[in-house]
Amino acid sequence: MKEPFAWDNYSDQPALLKDKTYKKKMRKKAFFSLLKTFFVSLVILPLSLIATPFIKRKEIDSSTFFCLGVDFTRESKLTLELIEELQIKRVLVRIKLWEMQSLGELKIFLQKLQNKKITLKIMQDRENIEDLELFKRNLQSIFTQLDGLVDIYEVGSTINRSKWGFFSVEEYNRFYQVAYQLQKKKNFQI
Repeated sequence: MKEPFAWDNYSDQPALLKDKTYKKKMRKKAFFSLLKTFFVSLVILPLSLIATPFIKRKEIDSSTFFCLGVDFTRESKLTLELIEELQIKRVLVRIKLWEMQSLGELKIFLQKLQNKKITLKIMQDRENIEDLELFKRNLQSIFTQLDGLVDIYEVGSTINRSKWGFFSVEEYNRFYQVAYQLQKKKNFQI
């Protein structure tokens, strides 16, 4: 994760962006996308409020909906023992795109969870958002090395917060499009 972005180990998420000049510059750059999002919301929000009573609610099976989030880099042996002791069936694991060197360690961890349903959350950084070729290479590495170990790939985190690197919906759409095109070729569930 490069400046002005930083990881807060205490909260296990990006630290707040303190560089106000950078934030202002990036928001100005994304102004037309933000304006478009605002006007689309003005139309969609009232329509969705009107339609809500007429939409059939989907029943959610809580036994397959929830999973336990774990950090494979922190006390992995103990984590594996506790997952077994608690009889956890579904596990969410995160990988940070700026720490791709830990992909081998993640693979070893996931191989020990063969009988579990695994969701992999792929967390972005600004470098991968701006360089979509880098992002594509990183995704290809993840998909190739973890093939058969992961059931669901979740791409992108918290797109409405600038501290996670996105400054507009259009920026996220371009980012996600790369993952979607790879998914279509390889048929992974994202």
